[in-house]
Amino acid sequence: MVLHFIESGPTDADTLVLLHGGGVSGWSWDPLRPHLDGCHLLAPDLPEHGRSADAGPLTIENAARQVADLICERAHGGKAHLVGLSLGAQVGLQLLADRPELVNRAMLSGALVGRPGERSSYSRPFFRGLLRLTLAAYMPFRNQRWLVRANMRGFSVPPEYEEPFAGDTRRLTTDAFLRLLEANQGFQLPAGLENARVPALLLAGQREVKPVFRSLRLLAEVMPLARACVVTGVGHNWNLEDPALFARTLRAWIEDRPLPEELRPL
Repeated sequence: MVLHFIESGPTDADTLVLLHGGGVSGWSWDPLRPHLDGCHLLAPDLPEHGRSADAGPLTIENAARQVADLICERAHGGKAHLVGLSLGAQVGLQLLADRPELVNRAMLSGALVGRPGERSSYSRPFFRGLLRLTLAAYMPFRNQRWLVRANMRGFSVPPEYEEPFAGDTRRLTTDAFLRLLEANQGFQLPAGLENARVPALLLAGQREVKPVFRSLRLLAEVMPLARACVVTGVGHNWNLEDPALFARTLRAWIEDRPLPEELRPL
């Protein structure tokens, strides 16, 4: 197994695979653990994140292949419920397109998705050059404590997770950061997603940026068993902002119970 992962929970429970967002790693699911007792949890560090520096260059396809391997090797019964946020949601969508037979149910939040052939801003050479210059100026200062704490506030990271967040910041190289942006900004509807007959709850926090809501509508049109909702009162990283609500939503979805009142149909 190439991906580093955190495993917890009983040996006879359903498996949940938790896929983190860009720039952090598997520890970002730790605030949910007290609310998910009784579940078998697998929280991998995606390629070039956390302790998965040797898992190959970050692409959505590579990450999805390795998560599929993790499910085959470690998930109970060789299948799992799939949970993803942001970059992790994009990886989850790719996995649903490629290996839907490995997934029982999926809950994916904050995915940015373009239509096939659609060009992102990142694909423009001028924008990429400007971004590289900006990163060259930023990266030497990224480990300054005041900047780490400012970024934590932007990610809604609780203060007690400063050290793992700072560690992820320290390990992320300029080239890895650029590959992360390329993967995230250039992600398009993967071929085969329209055939993935897996119940999928597609979510966006109320304070998300507009492209995420456009993506949510697009996915709801394409995926045959999808349900799309907006989560009121939260932003992009609501697994950290309100872990109790995230866990309540997740439990309700995988147990096929009514969803929390904070969710409204898109």
